[in-house]
Amino acid sequence: MKIFVRGEQTGLPDTGTFSLGKDCQGNLLVSSARGGLSQVRPENWRVLQESSSMIRALHCDSAGNLWLGTDSTGVVRQHSDGSRTTFASSRGLTNERVYALVSDGNGALWVGTASGLFRISGEQAQAIEDDGRFSGLPQGPVFSLKVDSQDRLLIGTENGVHRLEDHQFTPLDARLSGVAVLEMLVEENDTIWIGTVEDGLFRIQDGELEHLSAEEGLPNNRITSLFIDREGSLWLG
Repeated sequence: MKIFVRGEQTGLPDTGTFSLGKDCQGNLLVSSARGGLSQVRPENWRVLQESSSMIRALHCDSAGNLWLGTDSTGVVRQHSDGSRTTFASSRGLTNERVYALVSDGNGALWVGTASGLFRISGEQAQAIEDDGRFSGLPQGPVFSLKVDSQDRLLIGTENGVHRLEDHQFTPLDARLSGVAVLEMLVEENDTIWIGTVEDGLFRIQDGELEHLSAEEGLPNNRITSLFIDREGSLWLG
């Protein structure tokens, strides 16, 4: 095991690593608690432009843009040439505390924030609650965003998981009502794993809902991250 800390090698301004992700070329990205961002290549670390606040979410879209969701300054779009555009209150993102990012097949970016769901299309963001085309999403923060194999948006909220179809948000499973969802993972066969604030882990497969908690052996009922390795094993954080 090798430990990497702040310093000349990593370029990170502090040792508090908050999020890990991939850039559009598949390289590992490491973000630190103070907004530092470094790219890990096979031969070295490359320091990227810092953010003015902690980076909570990283996402690469189909056009090759890297999106950064920050703790207090909105969303940053980094183009392939390194130039950046910030989406904050002036561009319609009226809540700048970002938890999750995902893009859909139409090229729009969906943003989960502390006050709800936003959609960025072109150069402007709009709150879904202010867009008359959409209905059915409960008010409150959005902690997790994913898309399934049919390009349907899945939204993890304080009140379960909702799915978007034809501009209508509907509960994915009514039995998750009242469950605060922190993270989701969608497998290729559309099995959905759901990590929660205090209710452990859920799995939805072929319409069946399964539940695991500390009573079944989990070390903690708070699930903040999910990952499936190349052997098909599920890892929980």
